[in-house]
Amino acid sequence: MITCGFLLALSLHVGIGDGWNGVHPGAKCESEPWTVGAYYNSERAVSVFGSYTLETGPWFAEFGVVTGYSGFKPPAVPFARFGVENDRVKYFISPALASIVHTNEYGVTTVKTLHGAVFGMEVSF
Repeated sequence: MITCGFLLALSLHVGIGDGWNGVHPGAKCESEPWTVGAYYNSERAVSVFGSYTLETGPWFAEFGVVTGYSGFKPPAVPFARFGVENDRVKYFISPALASIVHTNEYGVTTVKTLHGAVFGMEVSF
């Protein structure tokens, strides 16, 4: 059976700098264990995703691919998140990467990759 609905996620980004969007409205359709959907991401752009979820009791592990994040080639990149679900609410943690690109006055560009985590809560409607 396929169920579709809206979602609203709130997130906190740790270890990857400041300035990230923390409010993510979206929509998704699920046919367990598969999910497809779209949401307003942390870079203030639209992301489209597809995922597979493993569940045991209230615990879940979700793995998939997502679009809409800058600086990645190809444009669809893998993602994972882990957490606990209580009725329509998911509490999760997800690994995060961010790149800081800096070009100095001599035209030399350096890229620094930051590793962190995203903590969040998603409510399905």
